[in-house]
Amino acid sequence: MVRWWNKLRFGSLDEVAEYLDPVPYLSEFSAYCRLRHRDLRRLALDALERFIGEAKGWEVARQRQLALWVARVYTRIRQPELFCPVPLNLYVRHVSMGWAEEVDDARPLCVLGIVGRDYDAFRKALELDPSIDFVRAELLRGWVKDLVWATEGLPESFYGIPEEVLSDTYGGLALIKGFVDPKPYAELIETFYTERTLVEEWRRAQAAKGRQSYWSPYIRIQRAKEGRSDDFD
Repeated sequence: MVRWWNKLRFGSLDEVAEYLDPVPYLSEFSAYCRLRHRDLRRLALDALERFIGEAKGWEVARQRQLALWVARVYTRIRQPELFCPVPLNLYVRHVSMGWAEEVDDARPLCVLGIVGRDYDAFRKALELDPSIDFVRAELLRGWVKDLVWATEGLPESFYGIPEEVLSDTYGGLALIKGFVDPKPYAELIETFYTERTLVEEWRRAQAAKGRQSYWSPYIRIQRAKEGRSDDFD
């Protein structure tokens, strides 16, 4: 299965099926992908059920390799929910949870983060291996979503208290500083800073109208370390 990691993108489930055809023990999964691509849902799910039944009888190492590969393709296919529907998703998560309980390994946690949208798993994976940039990027996207939600009504309205929103972004700033190679995520990082600037500008505009600062004690300490005041600067 190691060679599969060289395949970065799949345009459709039919392409996945074609790629899996040469592997005998994955024939039922290949059949699922091909049938689902043709919208033969019932037949596809029957094939998937047979595949999962077979996979449960594999040696543990092969099951874990499958979980890793499913997670990788999940991030590189246009319709991941069709590639990894609920039955396969539950199986992959089950394998990965057992793996994560046995050893301190970032890989099963990454799988759980990807297929289960489990951000706690992503954070634990990053603690074990701070060099995993794609996990940093996934967590940073969460901060960006929060910022975009807060600023989408500007200039007419702002969702939340600016100071609270900005205080939450310290986590995002820490993620950015930890990237091993930030170049592939330049657009995401730029979006984070752009949205954060919008919040800062809104806060200054409110300050000009006499609005009081709401910095929490923790954030006051952080700002003091940066040489910044408690005022709207």
